[in-house]
Amino acid sequence: MKDKSNSLYICICILLLVLGFHLGANIEDEIVAYFRAANIDANNVITACGIIITSMFAFFGLKEARRTTKLQAEPFLHCQRETDYGSNTYQFHLLNSGTGTVINIKYKLLYNSDLISFAKLRSLLGNVTDKDKSLEHSFCTMEAIRPGSKFAFIDLNLTELNDLKFHCILHLLSDIELSIDYETVLGEFRHDTFKLYY
Repeated sequence: MKDKSNSLYICICILLLVLGFHLGANIEDEIVAYFRAANIDANNVITACGIIITSMFAFFGLKEARRTTKLQAEPFLHCQRETDYGSNTYQFHLLNSGTGTVINIKYKLLYNSDLISFAKLRSLLGNVTDKDKSLEHSFCTMEAIRPGSKFAFIDLNLTELNDLKFHCILHLLSDIELSIDYETVLGEFRHDTFKLYY
């Protein structure tokens, strides 16, 4: 697409140069004579050509400006998982590495493709750890994520180290997906899905 617009600009410039050369090479008398015979004023034709060319430059300039604005408002949402087996800690971060803000975020948790609530996730975590009191966990949801920022969506920790229970937690998380619907600041709707653990 960019090559086509560049080719158009080059063609317009060449046409302008050729037109200027012909007008400057005393051919304008013939053109004026032709236009007079047809009852057309040469100045009106030149003015019309100038308006058309200016309009074309304005149109393509506006199109390029819109494309640039869209690129500057483009978010790139992705996740980062941090697992420390030695201290039995797990964190799931959401990051925006794009140049635009992510807004109006809606979160859904899917367990084996079935929609579950955060309360159900807490219950499942309790089940795999036999209601272990040393399990500390928090969930954080944000409605917007600015460019270059991240936050911990899930933070889990077994304060009393238990590798077996920690592996059970990670196995559970591998069956859960986070589904996110959001908007860009230009009003475009997006959707992403991330597995909580691989």
